[in-house]
Amino acid sequence: MAGLIYYITSKATGRVYVGSTTRSAKQRWAEHMHYLRKGTHHSKHLQRVCAKYGVEDLEFSIAAHCDDSEPLLDVEQRHIDMHDGRCMNTAPVSDSIYAAHAANRGRVMSEEEKAKRSEAAKKAISEGRAIRGLWSEERKAAHAIRLTGRKMPKVSQEGKDNISKGLRMMHALKGTSAKQKGPDLRNAFVAAESAAWRAMAAQGKSFREIERLTGRCRRVIARACKEAV
Repeated sequence: MAGLIYYITSKATGRVYVGSTTRSAKQRWAEHMHYLRKGTHHSKHLQRVCAKYGVEDLEFSIAAHCDDSEPLLDVEQRHIDMHDGRCMNTAPVSDSIYAAHAANRGRVMSEEEKAKRSEAAKKAISEGRAIRGLWSEERKAAHAIRLTGRKMPKVSQEGKDNISKGLRMMHALKGTSAKQKGPDLRNAFVAAESAAWRAMAAQGKSFREIERLTGRCRRVIARACKEAV
């Protein structure tokens, strides 16, 4: 898969972050800088170096250009292995966000790489770190604290009207009341109003007219009137 391999090097420590991308180097470097400045970069090692020495310490360079003759992740893995012990990648295996899916189509993973990925996953779990959507208890607790006191954005009047209309329709179809819950309460409101419904029906009003006048579902009205006969 065509793309490029790049390095982000710390001038102070000499350590290297190895990455790959199928897009432009300028765009990928801008993304790294964005997350580093926010303090949310996925590589904790690179983030710590940036926090200690500043973004000026980091240097971006293109290590290799790749064509379609070899999977991009295979090339990236070789460069990671070249910097063993000095690499700032989160895991010792290539896992480019943008190239992984395309590069892995039809790709057979070697037993050595499988073993490395397995060991990295086991280490992450033992240390309580989240991997591939798996959250540790510490991360769950921290997330709950961040959400404490959070207020949802205000709903517009149009949104409120649409919600109200949808609830009325739902209750009408179910024969329930929006203000009352449970089968016992529903039966209580039917029992309380069915006499009035039958009186209107005796006056010649249709179930549709009674529905319009009372706001109740005509199916419930019809069932109550028929059961009284």
